[in-house]
Amino acid sequence: MKPKSLLLKLLFVIILSGCSTSRFSNSAGELLSDEFATGNSGLTVRIPRGWFQAYDNEKNVLDLWIVSGDYSASIQFKTINFFDEVNNLHEAVKISKAVNKISDGNKRQFLDENKNIDGSAAYKIIDDGSVVARVVVFPWKGKFYECTAGFLPDYSGAGKEKVFELQDEVLKNLKY
Repeated sequence: MKPKSLLLKLLFVIILSGCSTSRFSNSAGELLSDEFATGNSGLTVRIPRGWFQAYDNEKNVLDLWIVSGDYSASIQFKTINFFDEVNNLHEAVKISKAVNKISDGNKRQFLDENKNIDGSAAYKIIDDGSVVARVVVFPWKGKFYECTAGFLPDYSGAGKEKVFELQDEVLKNLKY
């Protein structure tokens, strides 16, 4: 085989493999064995391989914040704080949506999901016609929590679904 022909074939394989790789090198289900505890809530999670724990030093509103290695996506846990006692998931989701709508000048819309993970409820946040985040609300020890998966604005549709799969995997492995 001629060196030029071999070089062209090698270049083709490199280009093809570069186009077919996903934004993340890990797949859903590939969580680290190390456990990370959330702030004061006592929840313990395993994070996806290639992600790291970040800290919200300024506002102290997040129980846990994990970020992808390329800084393009994150998953956050926070307690939903209420003025009145909330006794059911439906009310907690309603309050969660109200807070998320207000935080962006009432422009956001919501798309409820039919699938629930162990007594939780999920919805996607839509801004300017594009999904910008997914929120899963769940109860624990008499309180309600949000687990929000978000990403940079230029994130692709397939990549968003991958982040949502990782969010589900983290939630499925949550320890109370």
